[in-house]
Amino acid sequence: MTAKVHKKSLERIVYDPEEVKVSVVKTAEEYQMAAAVRAMCFVGEQGLPYHKIFDENDHIATHFLSTVRGEPVGTMRIRFFNGFAKIERSCVRQDYRSTELLLKANEYMIDYVSQKGYTKVTTSAHKSAARLWRILGFRPLTNEPFTVGFHD
Repeated sequence: MTAKVHKKSLERIVYDPEEVKVSVVKTAEEYQMAAAVRAMCFVGEQGLPYHKIFDENDHIATHFLSTVRGEPVGTMRIRFFNGFAKIERSCVRQDYRSTELLLKANEYMIDYVSQKGYTKVTTSAHKSAARLWRILGFRPLTNEPFTVGFHD
């Protein structure tokens, strides 16, 4: 017997951009919230395997959490290298996605990285996301299926 799975129809959550709070993850509870968002987006929504989304680099990365009215809605992690910082595992829950949230999270992260003395930020992104990264101030470095961009 085969069961049909019905995806819940997407209803966007309406919120004021002023309600978005972005912070560096500092507690175990905040990390659990960030991990839950990452699992929803990458494992649940995109069907990626757990072991590709969570790895040993989680223990050395700086994690960021975006919330709306206390609800975890977005996350990313940053790793610092010699001369640049790398954004990884960046995602926002589908029902909360908005340009305003992305801009606010990106601005917070850029400020944080700048305070640490870094002037270059990179990420690896599928070319379908290239437009989004351009909006955030990044530029592609190659025309390969996966591009790497720097933010100056």
